[in-house]
Amino acid sequence: PEKSNHAAFLQECTTLLRGAGYTVFEGGDLPDPAVHAAVADLYTHCTAPLRRLVDRYASELCLAATAGKEPPEWVRETLPALPKEMAEGTRRAGTVERACVDLVEAALLEGREGE
Repeated sequence: PEKSNHAAFLQECTTLLRGAGYTVFEGGDLPDPAVHAAVADLYTHCTAPLRRLVDRYASELCLAATAGKEPPEWVRETLPALPKEMAEGTRRAGTVERACVDLVEAALLEGREGE
């Protein structure tokens, strides 16, 4: 950004729609609530399989559904553990991100002690 105070805004705006979790469901029984608060409609998403662990499994579910087949057993047996694993990964990523911000802040403020 051209203005340094915009950097803080950019950092914070990336968290605007965060806070979503992962829910496992089977057999067409949708979880309650099934409506996404931000879009006011049914919502799900799946991204690149190497971006997040959960997307690897979601991709396999989509491939099976598209082919009219049952999902592979290795996918189905792993699903119940994924929400907890994803929450732990998010927690760790947040810890690393905060440490990076702390490091940059400390470097920028070095020599300004006592001001």
